[in-house]
Amino acid sequence: MSDRIPKNEYEVSYLHLIFFILIIVLLLLIAFLIGYKTGEKRVCKKENPIVEKVRIKKEQIPIKKKTSSKKVVKKEFPKEETEKPLTENIKQKVENIEPEVKKNKEKAIAKKEKITYKKGYYVQVAATQDLTTAKKDAKKYRKYFKVIIFYPKESDKVKWYKLRTGPFKTRKQAKSYLSKLKNRYKIKGFIIKVE
Repeated sequence: MSDRIPKNEYEVSYLHLIFFILIIVLLLLIAFLIGYKTGEKRVCKKENPIVEKVRIKKEQIPIKKKTSSKKVVKKEFPKEETEKPLTENIKQKVENIEPEVKKNKEKAIAKKEKITYKKGYYVQVAATQDLTTAKKDAKKYRKYFKVIIFYPKESDKVKWYKLRTGPFKTRKQAKSYLSKLKNRYKIKGFIIKVE
């Protein structure tokens, strides 16, 4: 009867003991990971007080800009003295510019009369009576192909600004280019010869 084990004592083998320890370690590892993830979510929602203090300190620190070794001395003049000469200088400059602008306009008009375009065949893609519209259209078309604005002659009764592309040496080249424009960009144009 002494070989018999009392009811409140259990016999545990080494294999059972190792299995029991592994289960406890695994449970502790799972608890640690869950705690780590929940703590990470809380930190994301709230600002870390240490990080907040560092941000405040960075904002309070004045930033030094790199300056050259040359020293710049700023002279301050009284406002009353500087304002009057500046306005007078500006008026004088404007008065000097106005005659120059008139001269430049006259030169531009004279140049328009003398404009000569290369001889050959051109494809006309648009025409308008307003120069600003012609310039806007030309800018739009230049994204896709080369465009030249043909200015009206002084002798023309009705002023038309023509948008053309070219020149092409032969009518056949101009015709093939026109077909490409029709297929790619749905532009209806026509061929014109400039001599």
